[in-house]
Amino acid sequence: MLLVAALVSIVALPSAFALSPLIEPTIELPPADMSVTLSGPAETPRGKPVQATIAIQNLGPKRAPKSLVHIRLPEGQNVRLVADASAVCQKYGRSDVYCIFESIGPNEGRAVLLTFSVPSGITCESKLVFVAEVRTTAGDFNETNNRSKWMTKITCEPQPVTDLAIYKKGPRSAQPGGNIVYDLWIGNEGRSPAQEVLVTDEAPKGVTFDSVAAPIDVKCMIKDSSVIRCTIPLLKEGEKKSITITGTVSKKIAECTVLTNTANVSTSVPDADPADNASSVRTFVLCKNKNELEPRPQLNIPKADADVGISFRLRDE
Repeated sequence: MLLVAALVSIVALPSAFALSPLIEPTIELPPADMSVTLSGPAETPRGKPVQATIAIQNLGPKRAPKSLVHIRLPEGQNVRLVADASAVCQKYGRSDVYCIFESIGPNEGRAVLLTFSVPSGITCESKLVFVAEVRTTAGDFNETNNRSKWMTKITCEPQPVTDLAIYKKGPRSAQPGGNIVYDLWIGNEGRSPAQEVLVTDEAPKGVTFDSVAAPIDVKCMIKDSSVIRCTIPLLKEGEKKSITITGTVSKKIAECTVLTNTANVSTSVPDADPADNASSVRTFVLCKNKNELEPRPQLNIPKADADVGISFRLRDE
């Protein structure tokens, strides 16, 4: 009877003493989850401008009051940054940039545009590495997405392969006071166009240039009757131009003179073989005997003395 009374008394306990269900403890996580993504082209041409984007986003449930993005640049690389109006960016030293963003709400994002030019002297096939990291004052419960790296390979465009050549033709001989005609041929033997081609020809001493004839797209001028300058804006690969120069040999020029005339060609782009950018021709000014280009050697024959007799004796066969 006593055992039954005890059980009844337990069952009749007041509700305040009833057993409560098990309550699991709760853990409060930081309100923000900041992520950063640094992206740009996989290859960057040397000497050309390139852009990369740094995007940050709050993936957490609450607002991040302040966030800091640290960008590590290749040492010595000059960059230009364009960020959202809410950000303030500052470069420190040669390779560190810090950007501060104010108040980024849940699922909101911000961006920084990074623009730079690869120096023309950088090694081809080398690689530039950029790193971005983000932190927030509100705390971050997922730090696996707080860092991003971008690497770009430097490519070098093939250099233009231009090969100008010039050939000059002139007369073998000329007379004092007579005309002299030179023909020039200019060609591009390379695999890319030659730009701003310049042809120059200076008259030899004793010759004056009177006129020059060239195609309509070749502009020529004569300076002081002694120097000719012709410009060709563009000479395509395999293309040729011809120029004809007419001059006069001075009447006072010394006989038997050798006239040497040289023409040159150049371009504003690299030339693969500058050895053929000049051509010369030699012209002999005729001597008094027009059939002679050079004086004949004189034979020294002694004269016979008038008082000396010369006798012959015939030999009997």
